[in-house]
Amino acid sequence: MVVELARAIFASTKKKPERILLYLNRVSEGQFVQAHQVEVDAIRSASKKLQVMYAPKCHFCPKAARPQVVQVMRK
Repeated sequence: MVVELARAIFASTKKKPERILLYLNRVSEGQFVQAHQVEVDAIRSASKKLQVMYAPKCHFCPKAARPQVVQVMRK
C-alpha cells in the first residue's frame, strides 16, 4: 500500500513524500512498541522498493483503546 501511495503522490506532484504519518486506532498500551516496530519496518522495506536510498521520516500515532491516551512515537 505504501508503494502505491508513494507512486501516486510522485505522479501528481513530481516529489517523493518526505514524511509518512501512520495512524492506528485501538492499539492496546502493551502493543505500542511492537506495533511501532512492525509498521515502521514495513514502511522502510516498501520505501527501499521505490529507491535504495529513499527513507522518509515516519511518524507513528497509535490511539489506545482508552480515548484519554494518545502517544506519538517518532523515528
